[in-house]
Parts: sequence; C-alpha cells; structure tokens
Amino acid sequence: PAPTASECLAGQFHNASVLREREALLQSVCELCPEDMFSPTERVSLHCDPCPAGTTTDGQIGATSCIKFEDNLLTSGMLSFGYTALAVSWLLAFVFLLWIFKNRWDPV
Repeated sequence: PAPTASECLAGQFHNASVLREREALLQSVCELCPEDMFSPTERVSLHCDPCPAGTTTDGQIGATSCIKFEDNLLTSGMLSFGYTALAVSWLLAFVFLLWIFKNRWDPV
C-alpha cells in the first residue's frame, strides 16, 4: 500500500490480491490474519507475521500474538511433592487395612 494508506487493526493485514481486484478504500480491504499468523500492532502491511517455531495461534484467526503450550505447567518440585503425598496416602491406607485385618476378631 501507499505510505499514506490507512493502518489495519492488530490481527489484520491488507490483502494485496483484493487490492488489485477491486477499487476500494484500503481500510475496507483489511482481512484477519490466517491461522498461525499474527499482527501485533496497527500497521500498514501486506502480510501477517508467522508464529515463531514452537508457537501457535491455537486455531484462532485474527491473532495479535502467538502462544506456546507447555507440556507440563507444574514445576518439578510440585510434581515431587504430589507424588510423595500420593505415596504416603496409599501407604497409610495399606497400613490401616492391615491393622483392620489383624484386629478383625478383637471387640471394639
């Protein structure tokens, strides 16, 4: 577009093929960025930026940023604590069942 062209909103771009096919104000030919492409700010641009490697727009069109999905959002310390708590609770349950079995004939 011309240097004086209107800016598209964040998440949009000027579609060059539409600009060639029809006569219209540039503002009316802004289109949403496709999936896995983004435009972070208002600007005059004929394209959206691709998401960096390892990031995505998660199927969203017209994105203003890309996101990175983490395989595990818990820290290793939290995972260790969770596994330890799980092991202790199972151990206590097993000990309780053994105690019940051992004392099953004693009156309460």
